Amino acid sequence: MDNVRTDSCASEEDTCCDSEVFCLMRVGRNSDWLRLFENTEVSVGRGVDVTYQLLSLSCPLMISRLHCTFKQREDGQWTVTDKKVTRPLMS
Repeated sequence: MDNVRTDSCASEEDTCCDSEVFCLMRVGRNSDWLRLFENTEVSVGRGVDVTYQLLSLSCPLMISRLHCTFKQREDGQWTVTDKKVTRPLMS
């Protein structure tokens, strides 16, 4: 993954707050964060209609337009749903 377009929640770490903020951190880096908003389905992919758009310059079709979604259950736990590509990549 070469590029992540997102609003960073890293700046929120600097401010004091009483509530928990759930974020995903990109492996191998400490500057890219994806915030998981409570009681909202968060979608990730390369499409334009997702919450967080992930773009890869080296392998653009490796990420689906709608790759996965994150959703918080009533008990507070988060689930990840793989949206599975319905057609194989073509060379």
